[in-house]
Amino acid sequence: MPAVPSVSNSAAADADPVLIGNATAQVRRSDYLLELQRMPAEARGGFGNNKRRIEELLARLLLTKTLAAQAFAQKLDQDPEVQARLKGELERFYAGARQVALERASLAEFEARKASLEPRARELYAVNMKRFEVPEQVSASHILIATDKHSKGDALKLAQDTRARIVAGENFNTIAAAVSEDASTKPKKGRLGFFSRDEMDPGFSDAAFALKNVGDVSEPALSRFGWHLIQLEGRKASRQPPYTEVREVIFAEMRQKYVDERRDALLASINNDPTTKIDEAALEALFIAGTKVPGVTRPVKD
Repeated sequence: MPAVPSVSNSAAADADPVLIGNATAQVRRSDYLLELQRMPAEARGGFGNNKRRIEELLARLLLTKTLAAQAFAQKLDQDPEVQARLKGELERFYAGARQVALERASLAEFEARKASLEPRARELYAVNMKRFEVPEQVSASHILIATDKHSKGDALKLAQDTRARIVAGENFNTIAAAVSEDASTKPKKGRLGFFSRDEMDPGFSDAAFALKNVGDVSEPALSRFGWHLIQLEGRKASRQPPYTEVREVIFAEMRQKYVDERRDALLASINNDPTTKIDEAALEALFIAGTKVPGVTRPVKD
């Protein structure tokens, strides 16, 4: 009579279901989540709402697990060369795990001390106020006549003709939606929102920040993309944000500095360990043997 799975085993299986499998291997939900954690943070976002990417990742995981299962079936895990390589990979993994553990402990230490670091954070704000200053910003719409689609002269003529239509009374944003060659802002009728001078091409910024009144339209302004017409929609003066507004930014930098210093101290203690010794005879033998290994260039002695 076949065994009936216990309630606890069934619950565990439901919590970690098989997402894909074949006769040799299975990929469970936990495998998928672990693989996501290994990815850079910026690469993970696309998996939440993209079924194709999820399926491709699951297929790669199943391929890896199937090949690994075949390797075990062929007893490759008992091969001395494979064991040596695995030992090296494990050492690298544990070295990374040691650093991750240190970083987590350092973060916990920092958070425990955070209240006592408030005076230091205020001091950093006081001596670096200029750094936290929010620069002047303007809000604008623009129309681009691109010089990669027209000659420079033809693009200028088109920009001048378009400006004449606006000056004659046509709506800037309506024209932007129809003729602008900036694909990113055309659907928004040319609207850029607020930006600082350093965020844009210098030629564009000079023209935009030179406009005085809301509704003013620039003469054609040349950037590396082509000729622009710019309409001013708003302006915000530069300002000095209070400490409370930038407090979390300061603490984030302090936190990262604390973690970096703890990690660097650990690595320095290992690199400068006075008990470290080099076997010169073995090193010399390795140096000489390097000439006898096919495909390996003899190392150059200092």
